[in-house]
Amino acid sequence: MKIDKPFYSLIFILIINISLSVLPHIILKSQWYIENPNLKYVTLFEALYTMIFLPLLILYINKKVCRYCNINSIIISGVIMIVSIYFSNYLHFENFSVMTGRGDNPDKGSELIKIITLVVGILIILLGTYLRIRKVKKQSIHNT
Repeated sequence: MKIDKPFYSLIFILIINISLSVLPHIILKSQWYIENPNLKYVTLFEALYTMIFLPLLILYINKKVCRYCNINSIIISGVIMIVSIYFSNYLHFENFSVMTGRGDNPDKGSELIKIITLVVGILIILLGTYLRIRKVKKQSIHNT
């Protein structure tokens, strides 16, 4: 069995994406147990991180790592990025439920924020992956 560069690129992408989606929430988890009036900023940061910063960061990293990957590898890295966004959203909601104490029965506003955060993050990933695939297809047409 031949293991080629795209395989190693995907393994690297998997490790980096999961790390970037999990580590900030683990680091900020201790802040949720402290009675602090600034907790609204922690939840705001986690939501914005999951919704905007994380998708853009992992799209950039995946573009650099998977520079010469084929379309199948780009699609697989897109799936890995979507799973990373889901993990980050899940951890943010878990941290938030620690503060509110309503993890098993969240209110409608919390559910709406959870859904919006997830959808926006995934849409950014889908758009970035689509543009990357389109660029690869154009390059392959011009090279033939």
